[in-house]
Amino acid sequence: MENVHRVTPESGAVLVTTLLFLVIVTLLTLSVIQVGLLETKMSQNYQDKIFATQMAEIKLVEIEKQLLQGKSQSSGQVILISDELCGVKFYRVTATGTYHNANSTVQSTYAMVGDTSSCASAPDVTTGRKSWCAL
Repeated sequence: MENVHRVTPESGAVLVTTLLFLVIVTLLTLSVIQVGLLETKMSQNYQDKIFATQMAEIKLVEIEKQLLQGKSQSSGQVILISDELCGVKFYRVTATGTYHNANSTVQSTYAMVGDTSSCASAPDVTTGRKSWCAL
């Protein structure tokens, strides 16, 4: 008996299907990697923003200490927001912190209580920070 091998034309459907499947898997893998990199960048930017806010807070405290001691402010901004009323002055204190490419500005309202002996009744205010906000 003779072994006869028949040659049949094949269309290559398995090859095309496999290549298409590999392209889809490659695209999915690349998108997962891209999402992971984006999340890493977002978390780094958030961390930088937190550090910048902490640095601004440190500067704000330094400016408030200088204000309390009656020294001129070397950094930041201090604005008198109310004239002295019954021995109390209110200031708006602003400071900015920078860490890498992140900037953060914080602001506080600071009260300074002076001589209240001329008041009919002593004000119910103490020297110190009254409010704080991040801008």
